[in-house]
Amino acid sequence: MSYQTIFLSIFRYIHWYSKLPRINVYIVCYNNEVIEEVERTLSQFGRIVEKNVSRIVPQFYYYRLETSNKEDVEKALKNYLEKELISWYKIEETFG
Repeated sequence: MSYQTIFLSIFRYIHWYSKLPRINVYIVCYNNEVIEEVERTLSQFGRIVEKNVSRIVPQFYYYRLETSNKEDVEKALKNYLEKELISWYKIEETFG
């Protein structure tokens, strides 16, 4: 495989990801092990662009996610909520 082919493959991959819609995901979770599992789950559905933890309320997490599977993300978070592994979540669609 030539360097040009590799470069074009990487460029197409990056270009494809840049076209994905972004969503904001807010989560309240009191267990560090669970939030790590939730983060792994989120990364299965798309690329985590940004992650923040509130300085005031350390159990409040914010993720910015590039994904085309908003419904799947919502189903997974609803599942965590029903199992009482997380306390609350909210998903917002963004533009850009």
